[in-house]
Amino acid sequence: MPNTNGNATTVQEHLRELQTLVQESLKQWNLATNASAATALAGQSNPGRMPNELHPLGPVLVGTLQRDFKEKIAAIRAICLSFAQGPLHQSLNGGDASTSSTFRKYSSLLKDETLLEESLSTVKASMKQCQNILRAASQDGSIKTDHLLNTIKDMATGLGLECYLETGSRPNSILPVSTLTIGGNVIVIDIDVESTGAILRVKVSYASDIHQDERDTGKDPLDFHLTHLPECSRNFEAFSRNLKALAILDSFSKKYSDIDFFHNIRSMDIDFRGLYRQEMQLTGGNLQKVLTTGHGIPFMHAVLPGPSVAYWAPKSELSGLSWEALATAIEQGANEKVKVPFHRINIVMEESIVSGSGHVAGSGYLPLERSGFLLSEEETLTMTTVPYGSIMNDQGSVGPMTILQRPLRWVVPTTDLSVEAIYVAVLNPPVVVSEEIAKQLAALSNQAGLTTTMGSHKDMGYLSLQEML
Repeated sequence: MPNTNGNATTVQEHLRELQTLVQESLKQWNLATNASAATALAGQSNPGRMPNELHPLGPVLVGTLQRDFKEKIAAIRAICLSFAQGPLHQSLNGGDASTSSTFRKYSSLLKDETLLEESLSTVKASMKQCQNILRAASQDGSIKTDHLLNTIKDMATGLGLECYLETGSRPNSILPVSTLTIGGNVIVIDIDVESTGAILRVKVSYASDIHQDERDTGKDPLDFHLTHLPECSRNFEAFSRNLKALAILDSFSKKYSDIDFFHNIRSMDIDFRGLYRQEMQLTGGNLQKVLTTGHGIPFMHAVLPGPSVAYWAPKSELSGLSWEALATAIEQGANEKVKVPFHRINIVMEESIVSGSGHVAGSGYLPLERSGFLLSEEETLTMTTVPYGSIMNDQGSVGPMTILQRPLRWVVPTTDLSVEAIYVAVLNPPVVVSEEIAKQLAALSNQAGLTTTMGSHKDMGYLSLQEML
C-alpha cells in the first residue's frame, strides 16, 4: 500500500522525493523543469547564460541540497542491501529447489504490485493537481474557502507546524468566518476567511510579548501575498516561501531554547533603522543621498520575513519620485505604499551544513540584554570589550563621500559551532559574483566560514553544479 504518513519507506517513495528535490531546485534556478525543454537546452552547443546562475550565493542552499541527496541515496542503498541480505533474495538464488518456484511467483507479484503502485501514484498526483486547478477556478464560496484553507494547511503541516480551524460568526461580518490558526513553538498565525472565500485578515503574533511590534501588525509579507492580491493571482508560492522562513526560526527556537533568534533578527532591524535615522539627520532629510551614498534604506518584512536594506534602484524608476512621501511610508513601515523596485539585501536565517572539511559555518548570537549589534556613540568612546564576543572596528566604513565620518564599531558575538544556524544575505534580485568576489565579501562581513567552503576551488570563475554537489 502507498505510504501516506509523509515518511518514505520504499525505494519508489525515496525516488519520488529525489525527483521533487530536483524539480524544486530547477524552479528556483529558473532552469528547464520538463523533458522537452531540458532536451532542447542540452542540444545547444553554446546555451545562453541563465538569469540565476548556478553559483554559491544563488537562490538554492546547495549544502542542504547536497545533504538531502546523500540521505535519500543512502536510504535507497539501505533498502536494497536489506533485500539482498533477506530470505527472499537468498531463496531466489540458491535456495531450496522445492520452494524456489513459489518464491519466484511471490517475487513476480511484488514487482507487478510495485509497478501498479507507481502508475497509480502518478495518476493520483495528476488527478489531485486537476482537482486543485478546478477548485481554484470555482466561483462557489464554500469550494473556494475549502481550497484556500486546505492549501495553506498543507503548507503549514509540511513545515512541521500545527493547524487549528474554527468557524463561527464575527461582529464585523454578517457571513460566517473561518479562522485557521497556525501554531509553532514561538509564532502564531491567524488567517480569517469569509465563507465567500475572501481573506479578511492575516495576523502574525508571537507566544511571548517581548517579540511583539505593533507597528508591523498587518504589514508582514504573509499578509501582503494573500490579502492584498486579487483572488485570481494570490501568490501561494511567495506565501509558502515566507511561511518557511518563519518556520525555520521557530524550529531553531525549539532546538536551541537558550537563544532568542527573533531577538537577534530584530536587533539587526534596530541597527539598520538607527543608521538610517543618523544619516537622514546629517543630510537634512535627503533620502536620495542616503540611498546613493549612505547605508541604504531599511525595511522590515518587505520581500522576506526579517530586515532588508534597499541599496539601489534604476534611475528611470526614481525619476519624478516623491522622496517625501517615500520617507513617510518608510517611517510608518507601510511597505505596500513603496512601489519602487529597489534592489535589496535581505537578512534571513538558514540551517548550516557541515562542509567537506568538517567545519560548520556557525554564527554568534546576542544575549537578551543587548538590543543591537552596533555600538552607540557613547559606547564607541567607552566600550572596548564584551564578555560574549569581540568588537569590530570598520575603518573602511568612512571616506570622503560617505555621510558618516566616524568609523562604525559593532559587536561580533562568539561563534557557537554547536548551533547549526547561520545568517544568510539574500540579494533580490540575484547578483552573480565570482568566487574571488564572494571571498572579499566574506572578509568584509567578518564571515571567514565562507572561505573554508570554497577554498578548494582555484578557478576564479563560477562553480559548476557538479563541483557544488
